Amino acid sequence: MSKERVSLKIIDGSKQQMIALQRVFDGAPDYAMRIMGHPPSPDEAHSTVSTFPPDVGFKNKFVYGIYFGEEMIGCVDLIRGYPDKKTAMLGLLLLMEKYQKIGLGNEVYQQVEKIVINWGMIEKIRIGVVGTNDIVIPFWKRMGFIDTKIRKPYRCDKLKSEHIIFEKKVKLGFEIWKERL
Repeated sequence: MSKERVSLKIIDGSKQQMIALQRVFDGAPDYAMRIMGHPPSPDEAHSTVSTFPPDVGFKNKFVYGIYFGEEMIGCVDLIRGYPDKKTAMLGLLLLMEKYQKIGLGNEVYQQVEKIVINWGMIEKIRIGVVGTNDIVIPFWKRMGFIDTKIRKPYRCDKLKSEHIIFEKKVKLGFEIWKERL
């Protein structure tokens, strides 16, 4: 097995981490244009760590910095037990543009899936791809995600699109344990 080039570290809200997280968003302006219709706002980092879906609290929302050495180069927004108790919602997996298309996204996703499996009773991971960001769909399909055919309206400022919902079943921790016997 090859050595991992990136690591995930939980974002604790420290000033240094928030500055680094904002740099991540600033380093992905094409993504911002596709999903918001404008460059990243100066408070993207704060919004990412402080925005929750209905009925989700701090104990079930996890924002990770993606580190390449000591530099934060991306982020992951992951929610345990949403929209139901057996689902994890991967709200965002973002790399700065200069770190995209070199295989790091695959590596990061594998680490995310390990986190979810270690939670125990999660059976699937769900993502919502904004229709105007459909260039990422081939990546998610390579990761094993399947289009559920569910579409939900999406609006950000003047940009109107849809969320295209994908899901991937994951093995439960005890299923992996049984395979090792």
